[in-house]
Amino acid sequence: EGYALPTKQTGSILPKPSLRRAFLDHLLSARPSLAEVQNDAWPTYVTLSGLSYQLKPSSGAAVASLRMRLDVPRPDENAALHLCKDVVIHPGRSCLQAQYELLAEGPWPGTDPWFAVEISFAPPAGSHQSGALACGQERRGLMEAWEVTNASSLEFAGPSLAMRLSWRTPAVLLAHPLLSQSRGEHGPEQVYQGTRVVLAWPLPPMTVDAWREEISWEWSTLT
Repeated sequence: EGYALPTKQTGSILPKPSLRRAFLDHLLSARPSLAEVQNDAWPTYVTLSGLSYQLKPSSGAAVASLRMRLDVPRPDENAALHLCKDVVIHPGRSCLQAQYELLAEGPWPGTDPWFAVEISFAPPAGSHQSGALACGQERRGLMEAWEVTNASSLEFAGPSLAMRLSWRTPAVLLAHPLLSQSRGEHGPEQVYQGTRVVLAWPLPPMTVDAWREEISWEWSTLT
């Protein structure tokens, strides 16, 4: 389903498969709402999983990459959607990049198609109390759900970890906490397990050119 940034989790169980997703891709029939993402009720045309992959020759010794390809038959016709995705790792740098190229044979499906990338992360235990997300001038706590309509980056700052997501084309950003239920001394409690971030772009009218995007994920540990 993608790649996950490794972090230490002490004394917690990860009950949701979505917590382990990074760079999971969706082709949507409409713009997703925050409520739809929170309830896993996406307007999904197809989830672009099951990619075959091959090692891509590196341009230099400092870069390693995987090239993934997926041809998606369209149920309403014989034409297909073609996705090429490069995941680039920079040894010696805490940086992971995903580069996308999406091409449709014929019109995009539906009347309002969108492409979305889902990224979830679990910061070290206790980060939900002092950690925060920042998008431009907006700043929110990890227990808040929020939407930004014209975002180009997202930063996380916690007591021991800092992360930055950035992308080439402004996107709709949807973020919300992933919570599990537990029983405490005073009854049921919601426990923060991680954060889900969704980046969504409207697909342009069909042209002969492919749609392209690039996402960078950088992180650093704090002492």
